[in-house]
Amino acid sequence: MTKLKIRKIILLSLDAVLLAVCIIQGILLNRDTTKLFKMTDTPDEIHIYNQGQDINLVFQDDKWYVGQNKVEASQAYVESLIKAITSVRAIDKVGSVKNEVYIEKYQLDEEKCISVVAKKNGEMIRSLQLGKNGADKRQTYGTVDGSADIYLFSGSLRGIFDLTESSLIENTDTEETGDVDEETIQAFLGNINDLEVEQQ
Repeated sequence: MTKLKIRKIILLSLDAVLLAVCIIQGILLNRDTTKLFKMTDTPDEIHIYNQGQDINLVFQDDKWYVGQNKVEASQAYVESLIKAITSVRAIDKVGSVKNEVYIEKYQLDEEKCISVVAKKNGEMIRSLQLGKNGADKRQTYGTVDGSADIYLFSGSLRGIFDLTESSLIENTDTEETGDVDEETIQAFLGNINDLEVEQQ
């Protein structure tokens, strides 16, 4: 075999390797990292633990009630909360709660995070641990359904669930309480609806 043939074989081999590398990089770059967590059942209990404040919502006699005294809640407000946890979109996986560094980085320790648990007939059907907001406050870091994986969620989930019992009661003025308003909730739900249309 002449030196020229050997050189051609080497060049062709290198070309094949480079082509394979380009194909692999293209696949990785175009890979969709988003993940949609769908809740198929409708809850009859929602528990929100927000930095020492425990908020309990129960559904009885076709109405939602809040607190130990079971004061009637704003039905539209609670339905908006349910819709927010029914379709949770994870944009990317960023770490694990098994690593203390990530817990501190994304504020997922018990003192700072907001915990949301939804139940149906006593069985948990959704759980969220919500840490700090993303850089533009349109995303939230957190975990879902007991997974150790930490995700960056689409939408200001923390802003939606950073509320009080009084903000859930019918006719409460959310501007006075400083809690999340309907416009914020609808903006978040709009992102979810857009995602569902894209996936159809």
